[in-house]
Amino acid sequence: MIILTAKIVSIGLNRNGGDQQNLSVQAEILTKIRDFFQCKHLLPVGSGTSGLYTCLRAIGVRKKKVILPVLTCPNIVIAVYAAGGIPVVVDVSENDYNISLPSLKRAMDHDVKAVIAVDSFGYPAPIREIKKITAPYQCFVLEDACHAYGGKSGNEKIGTRGDAGVLSFGYSKPVDLLGGGFLLTQSDTLAQRLKQIISQWWFYQVKSKRNEIALNLMMESKYSLFSYLARYFFLLDYNWPLRQIQLLPEKWTMFINHLEKNLKNMSQVHGIISECRGINTFGYDPGVNWLPWRYSFKIPDGTNRMVFEKLAQENKIDFTRLYPPLDRHFKNLVINCDLDHARDLASTVYNLTYSLENDNTAILTEKLSVFSHQWNSMIAKT
Repeated sequence: MIILTAKIVSIGLNRNGGDQQNLSVQAEILTKIRDFFQCKHLLPVGSGTSGLYTCLRAIGVRKKKVILPVLTCPNIVIAVYAAGGIPVVVDVSENDYNISLPSLKRAMDHDVKAVIAVDSFGYPAPIREIKKITAPYQCFVLEDACHAYGGKSGNEKIGTRGDAGVLSFGYSKPVDLLGGGFLLTQSDTLAQRLKQIISQWWFYQVKSKRNEIALNLMMESKYSLFSYLARYFFLLDYNWPLRQIQLLPEKWTMFINHLEKNLKNMSQVHGIISECRGINTFGYDPGVNWLPWRYSFKIPDGTNRMVFEKLAQENKIDFTRLYPPLDRHFKNLVINCDLDHARDLASTVYNLTYSLENDNTAILTEKLSVFSHQWNSMIAKT
């Protein structure tokens, strides 16, 4: 049974309410999204960041520790600070960039209220193992699936494996709407608390006080950059941007229609990169049906990295580097373990960038086929 009402839809998606026909359209697309994830509760939010903040508010992290991986988007730390929590960063696994289980074990204590398990760059975090570690401490596990939804781990859809899951439909995400997101949960109790918080936002109408995250950050000058983004670029807005509401049905349908093809194409990408000498593709589990937001790999040798960048440019293959470790952005984070893996990965990893729309992943496989022949020929000469 779907747990959505016209009231919640209007609060979540439309600041100005709407006629009954528009609300019916919104309810229909939300039903489709909820059914795809097979979750009991689906709640629209303004972005992945505001959704994460909402979860942290709902579970009550004020003056409590929140553990997260050190290689991830800085906005996660912003959400923790805004909710009053104490961010604690731990190292990542060199195998898949996700949170390091040994580091997590060392960081756990009874002051930890939540662990944010980020599905880094699309590869599913080991949430089952994380839950085993956190169970004695009765803390929440939140799945940040902003990079990864569309895939599965075992029989579970990515985004539904924690106490709550966070999705983003922001810039360059699997569904790219430049804004909007969702919260997923199977818990009636947590869903009720989330709805209460979202309902309160409906009364924040003063433009100069666009959302509570921005207000919290404005009180701390060291976060002034993020408050600027929150106010003028709506990065941390509570509600779905109005224009994106109209695009949601079309974009979601396109995502679903291309999903199987994209999963197949990205499997081919993995196969091609795996055959490139001097490139480490990490220990990706072939049994995981995953949809990478960025296909990531490691090039340990500095000379080879220069060769890669040259060939990628020649073949018009787009790439980015990893986020810098969070302790480079924030000077007062709690760090109670070594971050050796994170520092090594930050300097040696590349991410292939692409859109999941149309035939972009098929085009990427064609470019990489040409690249791989050139790469192996050049590496053989060095």
